[in-house]
Amino acid sequence: MTAMAVAGYILAVIGFIACLAGEIKMMAISYRYGFGWLLGCMLMGPLCWLLLLMIDFRSMSKPFGLTILGVLAVGIGDVLIGIKG
Repeated sequence: MTAMAVAGYILAVIGFIACLAGEIKMMAISYRYGFGWLLGCMLMGPLCWLLLLMIDFRSMSKPFGLTILGVLAVGIGDVLIGIKG
């Protein structure tokens, strides 16, 4: 295993953890608006997140940014590992 592959695995795991933390924070914020918002975010995630981002940018911007950075880190880690997708 090359050093790039090891770095890719580490980056992918860190990105996954960051994405998961952002998702949990966004779910908590959506629950503050009501159970319907939470259910909507569970079933139609990206659409509901963008709606909540427009409604409450101040509290949603950090978790949304953390999720996006996590997804990017996982993607870069997968490229370093050599996963074709």
